Amino acid sequence: QQQKHERLVQFAWQHKHAMLVEPAPAANESNLAENVSNNPTDHRLLFAPIIHLKEPMALLEVVLPLLEPELTAAQKQLYLRSLQLVAERVYGGLRRRMQLPQPQLAQASRELQSLTAELHAVQLQIKRTIEARLAQFQGWSFGSLAENQEFAKMLHQLLEACGMRVVCPECGHPAILRCLRVGNAKHGAFVFDHYLETGRTFHGGPT
Repeated sequence: QQQKHERLVQFAWQHKHAMLVEPAPAANESNLAENVSNNPTDHRLLFAPIIHLKEPMALLEVVLPLLEPELTAAQKQLYLRSLQLVAERVYGGLRRRMQLPQPQLAQASRELQSLTAELHAVQLQIKRTIEARLAQFQGWSFGSLAENQEFAKMLHQLLEACGMRVVCPECGHPAILRCLRVGNAKHGAFVFDHYLETGRTFHGGPT
């Protein structure tokens, strides 16, 4: 039992978040050796790591009596949040009383690199979602110049909020889609507005 409990403690240490573990059902006792997250005791166990620089430095363990046959989701969250607050208080006390390791630039660099990769993935997903949703408007023209201009304005605001531009189909440069009164076009014409080496330029193309 002690070895099984030690394996559970190691699992909780690596988890890095507060966790509540119910006693393993009797039917699963034969599987305790394989599943390190099983609780070999007859009590509910609460674990909360004390984190310093995103790594655990200590672990709190609380044994709960089995007063109720089953905890509700709200009760579980209350226990977890309470123990997490205790762990944060303990960490605050340790910081005031101990000389804890200082942050390392290498660790910060790794975290920033990881964050950059995550943001790139999110931005790519946003870009693909926008492209897929806007594809349905290809070739559309509304009932008036004012409506076409309002649509172009809404599109620009959407892309601006995401730090994006449309790509001019003629030259490939980033551009702003506008609708201008052009020639005999009753409802105006959509054009791609951008600055090139020759100055401000409006290109046409499929919209």
